[in-house]
Amino acid sequence: MKKASEKVILDDPEQLFFSFAGGAGVSGEAAESAAAIPLSAVVPPPLAPSIPEFRAELKPASVARVDQTVTPAVAAAQAPGGPAQRAGSRSDKKPQLDRSVSNLAASVEEMLSGGDAAELAALAASVPQQSASKEFITESRVAEIVLKIGALRRPGQIKKVRIAFYPFRATLYSFKISKQGVAKVKFHVAFRQASAEVFTQAADLMLTRRRAERKVLQRAAYDAFVRSIPHSDFELPGARKARKVALSGPGRFRSLDESFTRVNDEYFHGRLEKPELCWSPVRARRILGSYQERNDRLIISQLFDNPKVPLFVLDYLMYHELLHKFLGIGRRSNGTRCMHGKEFREIEKQFRYFDEAQQFLKVL
Repeated sequence: MKKASEKVILDDPEQLFFSFAGGAGVSGEAAESAAAIPLSAVVPPPLAPSIPEFRAELKPASVARVDQTVTPAVAAAQAPGGPAQRAGSRSDKKPQLDRSVSNLAASVEEMLSGGDAAELAALAASVPQQSASKEFITESRVAEIVLKIGALRRPGQIKKVRIAFYPFRATLYSFKISKQGVAKVKFHVAFRQASAEVFTQAADLMLTRRRAERKVLQRAAYDAFVRSIPHSDFELPGARKARKVALSGPGRFRSLDESFTRVNDEYFHGRLEKPELCWSPVRARRILGSYQERNDRLIISQLFDNPKVPLFVLDYLMYHELLHKFLGIGRRSNGTRCMHGKEFREIEKQFRYFDEAQQFLKVL
């Protein structure tokens, strides 16, 4: 631990010289300046010896060495452009700053006394206000929310919650409950900016077992936040590559690009932007097609990449999925999603071969 005297000495070369040499051995103005500086200002009183005692303790060689090393430092400090002159120039700026502040205060007072309050208010309004900082929620706060919802949805099953945020590529959240009752919950890093209400609704969706109950849950805040997440947040460095769930490129017998062009020109006047068109990795019979709004990806089952499948059936599936892109995800009055509402069904029936396509899919 350094002494207080060492800190002061290192800050100013002049004080370094005068504290050790005490002005002795220096003649002229330097000696007078040395005598004018009290030693108590450099070294704390309990540790300060008298000047004669201090010099008596020093050997002649030490005194000479101090004179040789410190005197040039003092001269450099007092030279033009040195630390002493720069300190003086900084002190000269203070009166200028005081005058500027006084002039500004006088101008404001003159504006008020002259009836220019409106001009002053306009000037104040032109100053940009500091934007409110985004909400940042901690892992411990999220754990409290999940634990509270878990006590309602899964009583006695969750005893402890661990929260982590990951740069997922396609996942919003995941969770796993161990036999010891520890729930490990992972959220996408974008949820760092989510509110407590969003986490509450996410935990409710996560821990509700029955699908019928999830449909009636309040999720407006959660859905609004998810829709606000930019697609670039799912391509952050460090994210593990998602498992390939679709095959892009032309099919063996049918072309999704050609089907999109036919449907877009006939039903959307060619104004619909083409999404990423993919075949499913398997010949799925349960899910014939899907549209991923977040990734703008349209997937059709490989079952329809077959020369025996009429083109109007493939075009009907393309039209059905493009309606999801065109209309967006509908919402009921309680905030739940409505994928195939009344409007969707009415527009879907405008497909030219709607009845024929429905009949083919029934016997498929």
